[in-house]
Amino acid sequence: CANGPAAFAEVKATTAASVHGNTRDLKDRYADRVGQVVNMVAANQPNGGFWVGAGGVLITLEDGTVVGAVGVSGGSADEDEHCGVTAAHNAGFSTSPAKGKI
Repeated sequence: CANGPAAFAEVKATTAASVHGNTRDLKDRYADRVGQVVNMVAANQPNGGFWVGAGGVLITLEDGTVVGAVGVSGGSADEDEHCGVTAAHNAGFSTSPAKGKI
């Protein structure tokens, strides 16, 4: 699907903003509760989806105030997350995660 990466990126950003955290931590938090993850994803379909995996980065000010989120898709999970973190840092923001895995 040609719109896949863009659509995935949007869902990653929306999820990070909704949970006030990054989507890799969300994946790790629910790794042993697959049924609950399926329910969260299904419940959020009318709202555009819900992403449980790396690539959604929370953007904050230095004091922790949430100002938004960025989602990246098209590479590996680690590459997506790295690009989001790097972009936010280059724009002068803090992020969750503080740095990518790469």
